[in-house]
Amino acid sequence: SAASDVYKRQLYKTLYWYLRMKRNVAQTAARLRIHRNTLLPRIARINELLDLDEKDGMECERILMGMEIEKLKSD
Repeated sequence: SAASDVYKRQLYKTLYWYLRMKRNVAQTAARLRIHRNTLLPRIARINELLDLDEKDGMECERILMGMEIEKLKSD
């Protein structure tokens, strides 16, 4: 559905900025211009999907690099 597509795009954008901001919640919320209480459930959902809390910095960098490459392809 259109709503689930919007939600998926939100999660993707949230993941992107969360990783860009080195998993800093306050900076990510500020960058996305949303309240921290809006951000936290998204991060929780991303964690359910990717187990992000268990990943080290290198793994997160690899995920981010992959997202950057996808972005370049789509531009």
